Amino acid sequence: MAYQSFSEYRRSEEFKKVREKDNIKKTQREPNNINYNDTGGLPANLRYPYAMIDDGMDFLKIQIATYTAPDLNLSGLLKVDGEDIQPDGTNASFSLTKKGSEQGAFALQNATSANTTASGAGRALKKPKHTIYLPIPRQIQDANSVQYDSGRLDPLEAVGAALIKQGIENPSFQKVQEVFSLLVNDGVDVVEMNVDAISSAIAGRAIGALGGNVTANALIARGSGAILNPNLESLFQGVKLRQFPFSFEFFPRNGREAVEVKNIIRVLKRSMSARNNKKKGKGVFIKQPDIFQLQYMKGSGEHPFLNKFLPMHLTDMKISYSQSGTYSTFWDGTPTHMSVSCSFQEVNPVYQEDYDDAGEGVGY
Repeated sequence: MAYQSFSEYRRSEEFKKVREKDNIKKTQREPNNINYNDTGGLPANLRYPYAMIDDGMDFLKIQIATYTAPDLNLSGLLKVDGEDIQPDGTNASFSLTKKGSEQGAFALQNATSANTTASGAGRALKKPKHTIYLPIPRQIQDANSVQYDSGRLDPLEAVGAALIKQGIENPSFQKVQEVFSLLVNDGVDVVEMNVDAISSAIAGRAIGALGGNVTANALIARGSGAILNPNLESLFQGVKLRQFPFSFEFFPRNGREAVEVKNIIRVLKRSMSARNNKKKGKGVFIKQPDIFQLQYMKGSGEHPFLNKFLPMHLTDMKISYSQSGTYSTFWDGTPTHMSVSCSFQEVNPVYQEDYDDAGEGVGY
C-alpha cells in the first residue's frame, strides 16, 4: 500500500505490525544516559536491517566515540625516580623503566590505550556515543605488511665503523687504508687487490664526499676488475598502519528502515568530519574527527574466527544513491537501492604482543 506521508504510515496497521515484531535486545536499545548534544540529535543505536539480531547471526558492530588525544607526558620523560634530570647530566645514569610501571619511560601512551577500555578480546571504546549494527559485507579481508629495504655494508664502511667504535673519531683516510690493507692481505686473497686499488677505493670515497660522481667501486673496477662486496641484507625499516575497505548495500523495505538508513549515513558522515571548535577555540584550531572501533560479532559475542581491529579513523566514504544503475525512490524520496563504501585506517600499528591477549580466532 502506498502512503501519502510518513505520518500516515506511522498511523497504519503495517507500522504497528513492524513495531510489534521489533523485539530489540537490551544491548541494541537506545541507552537512557545518551547525551544528544554529542550525537547531533541522532540516535545512539542504529542497525540495518531493522530486525532482531539473534545468536545465530554474524554481523559487524561499529562503535563511535569522540577522539581522546593521548597524553604524551613529555615532562615525565625528563625525570629519574621522580627527580628532574639535571642539565649537567649528574644524574643521567638512570634506568629507562619507570618504577611501578610495566612500560618503559619512552613507551608513550598511544591513541589505542587513550580511547579504549581493554586490550585484545573485548576491546571497546571508553565512551561510545553511537553503535551501528550492519551485515557483514560480501567480501572481507585483512592484510598485514611491514617495511623492509636492502641494506649494504661494504668492507670500507665496516672498517670505518670499527675504527669509530674503538674510539677513533673521524678516522683519516690513511688510517682506513692501513687497516683495510691488513685485512685484504691477511690470507683473504679472494681477489688480488694491490695497494693502488685500495688507495683508489679510498680516493673514490673522498671524491664522493666532496660531491663528485666517482664511487669507490668505479675506481676499483677500473684498476682490478672487481668491486667491493656490498654484503647486501634485507633490513627492517618499520611498520605500517592497516587499512580496511568495506562496502555496504541498503534496500530499505519500509518507512522505518528508510529512516534508519538515512541516520546511519548521516552518523558516519558526521563522525568522520573534523570540528572547527568555533565556540571554545574561536576557530583557531581544528579538532580531530571521531574514532571508530569495529568488531566482527556472532550473536551476542565476538566472532570466534575472524580478525580483530585496533581503533580506527574513517578516512574515505563514498555513497551511491542509484546503485541499481537507475535513479529511483520511494514516495518519501528515499532511494530504493544505495551503497556506502568506507575506508578505515587503524590509529596504531599491530605488534606481536597484541596477539598474546587477542583471545581466540586468527588474531589481528
